[in-house]
Amino acid sequence: MGEQSGESPTPEPTEQTTPAPVAEVNTPSPEPEKPVTPEQATSEHRISTRNRIRDIFGRIFQRMTPNDPSQKQESSMEKKMSRRTFLKVAGAVTAGAALSSGSSASELTIQRQKSEATMIKVKEVSEQLGIDLSEVAEKGNFIAQVDITNKKGPYIFHFRQTHTHPRNVTDTNLSEVIQSQQDIEFSLEELKKRYPEMQAVFAEGYTQSVEQSQQLLRDYYQQIQALPIEPASYEKLLTIHNSLSVSPNRGFSETKLFLDSVFLDKFRLLETQIGSDITDGVIQSYRDIARATSFSIKTQTETFSPYIFGAVFKMMLDGKVQIQPTESLKELDESMKNVGDVNDLEKHEKEVYSDREQAILINISNSPVAKTQHVLPLVLGAAHDIAPELLEWNRHSRQKFGLITFTPEKTK
Repeated sequence: MGEQSGESPTPEPTEQTTPAPVAEVNTPSPEPEKPVTPEQATSEHRISTRNRIRDIFGRIFQRMTPNDPSQKQESSMEKKMSRRTFLKVAGAVTAGAALSSGSSASELTIQRQKSEATMIKVKEVSEQLGIDLSEVAEKGNFIAQVDITNKKGPYIFHFRQTHTHPRNVTDTNLSEVIQSQQDIEFSLEELKKRYPEMQAVFAEGYTQSVEQSQQLLRDYYQQIQALPIEPASYEKLLTIHNSLSVSPNRGFSETKLFLDSVFLDKFRLLETQIGSDITDGVIQSYRDIARATSFSIKTQTETFSPYIFGAVFKMMLDGKVQIQPTESLKELDESMKNVGDVNDLEKHEKEVYSDREQAILINISNSPVAKTQHVLPLVLGAAHDIAPELLEWNRHSRQKFGLITFTPEKTK
């Protein structure tokens, strides 16, 4: 029997048999059929699989293309989403068939139904929010998926980042780190363009005190970046750096590494451009102090990039968004104690994942941003799946959230 679903089940292909030829007088009887070889069976199965895929594509495309001229025309956003999603669904089904040449008709039907359900949900929520989720996702090479719907309240947009701790970024993996963080930035900028009310982004690694430190860090970065390439800039560079270099951690765990990296990047630029041409004794003394300071700084890369500290941090430095804290200092400390124990991570799953995810939801709910933005971007590691915690949260809290997950295409 076929599977029960909302559509007619895909018919099982029947074996095609060639009619036996009419026997003629004095014609010898045909030889007995030879057993089917494994190669022939595999070939026939592939043909059957291709036929099933073609039928699936036809059904999806038929849904997207109205045959009745009197039928209401789709909006331009719906048309774009339909075409785009069709290609993604097609690719997903084809990839599944290629990976498993033995996929049964029922497995392909389930895969088709899941893909269609995802497409329909993304389309419905896009219309509800007035934001083309597929466009936002594609800007950064993500795939959007609606995990939890919420017709009356805000949505958390979880951008699953594949990231490297700033102290583990080297010249070898720098380009990969920059690319993955730029992808997040591209999608966030597209989201901000389509939802101008978005002024803040929630990001992992930040505690409550980050709200007081952002302007200081932004001013430091912009002042050093603006220094001209001239001898007098050695003194100015030292003055700016010393004004913040001894400041305590203000909500960003890698404050000192950031301050030192920005200083070192400008110092190297001054040295390359004018270092050997200095003749003034006073300027030379400032240069010597700056050089001594540079020797005390330890970084893992020869080239500085703010993307080392994440896309949200870079956007904050550029004045595009405000960072909203997600972490409880207690849970973050417990997580950092155990995160290195990769050989026994399951033992610390509660501290590394569950406890932190609960703290994240508390921080989002308590933030004033949750009352002014219906879209709440959250940049959090790809290993986190906050859907279970959020479902539990919604059962017991008045403040309910929907969830849309943006997963990098390369991790699908």
